[in-house]
Amino acid sequence: MSGSSHPALALRALLVLCLLGGARAALSRTHTVFPAQDFAAPEGYLYLFQVAIDGGSAIVLAERFDQGRDALLYTRDSSGAWTFRRVLLSVPLDFSGISDRIEMKNAIALLRLGGVLHVYEHLNGDWVEGGFAEPAPYTGDLSISGRRLAAGIDGCTDDTNLLEKAATTGLWTVTGAVDGPTIPCESNRRVTFDLNENTLLVRRNATEMHVYAKYQQEFQWPHVGDFSLPAPNPGPLSGHVRLQKTVAVAPRGHVYRRNGGLWEYSRQFIPIDTAKGTGGIGFPVFRDGVLVASDTEADQFALRKPYVYVDNGTTFDHAATLETPGATVDFDVSKGTVAAINEDLGGTWWLSLFRLPSPLPPHRAIANDFEARDVTAWQPQPNSQFALARQDSNHFYRQSSLAGQATSVLSGSDWSYYQSIEADITPRAFDGADRWVGLAIQYIDAANHYYVTLRSSRVVQLKPMLDG
Repeated sequence: MSGSSHPALALRALLVLCLLGGARAALSRTHTVFPAQDFAAPEGYLYLFQVAIDGGSAIVLAERFDQGRDALLYTRDSSGAWTFRRVLLSVPLDFSGISDRIEMKNAIALLRLGGVLHVYEHLNGDWVEGGFAEPAPYTGDLSISGRRLAAGIDGCTDDTNLLEKAATTGLWTVTGAVDGPTIPCESNRRVTFDLNENTLLVRRNATEMHVYAKYQQEFQWPHVGDFSLPAPNPGPLSGHVRLQKTVAVAPRGHVYRRNGGLWEYSRQFIPIDTAKGTGGIGFPVFRDGVLVASDTEADQFALRKPYVYVDNGTTFDHAATLETPGATVDFDVSKGTVAAINEDLGGTWWLSLFRLPSPLPPHRAIANDFEARDVTAWQPQPNSQFALARQDSNHFYRQSSLAGQATSVLSGSDWSYYQSIEADITPRAFDGADRWVGLAIQYIDAANHYYVTLRSSRVVQLKPMLDG
């Protein structure tokens, strides 16, 4: 079981065994992070629909009630406080069907609004618009890596231009290109890609991935390989496969790792609270070693929240859940800060900004099967008679008296935010009717904790203990 509390409280795991018997226990946790700041949509805006963040700047795309769209700039000051800075760009509503898009990285913002692509740089404390040497519609996907831009020619093919800023003119100039195979367009799917260093990873359709790479000084980036995603069943028919160095993560949590020149399937990771255990990682963002993706908690109809993961070398560990005030529709991460757009049940749109804990990876689970014959971490409370016991070759932790309420507290487990504990317990005797064995978490003291009981009447009860 799990729950949240004020992070200043010392929370410990408690083993409550009113029985003759034994137990094996394990405890683990992830962070639950609340917004450092929330901003309601400014007056005059119908909704917010995309966000990007880079260091101390965030840009939100918003639609106005008068059928126009704006790019709203928020910045963080030296004290860590965020404020709304200004409207960076304002355009009439575009009915051409060209999708709006925002990408920010490395003091560069690529912004398509109203069907036109703009590029901005963070210079002298503000965002300043630059220009393209060879203007093009660029109606496809967008990505940034280092000081290089990737701009899709359209949303139907792999065709992409790679641009860099020319030192002589200060204009963004085409320095490379990808020409993909001629494949009929699929109207319900847009080609997406991610650029990382000299590799462009293109998702052509639901399962087909194309890999392009620049090896030397060639203008044309060669097509160097393909691999296939598992069939969705169900799952997003489109969406980004996010790339960081030699690791790629697809929607639904499928992980690929590059081995030499080949991309090999690693495994799938599944959210710990996924509805009905079926998986459901939404469109991921993978940056600065942190993966953020959206999923619901236990109920498949619950509000979607951003989940944060870290790579352990094989798969991804769930490190945090971000408590947005509503259903999350978009998010981005940069340098330990997550920006998320969400709509609450009252129809208010929010920009939520989170500062991720450091260190981010969760503590390793504390596990004890008592076969090492070490119970020094457990602290029996007064009137308890817990001790290491043995039956044949099996060792366990046993309460040997039926008198009173016996408890033992696990030391070194005063972790903030979420906790979970599980144990194998074998009742051997009960002192009277409706007696119980149980487990507790969020344990502050004997008068304040949550606990679950299994009673001799075969009834399970989940209860809070508050001020006794």
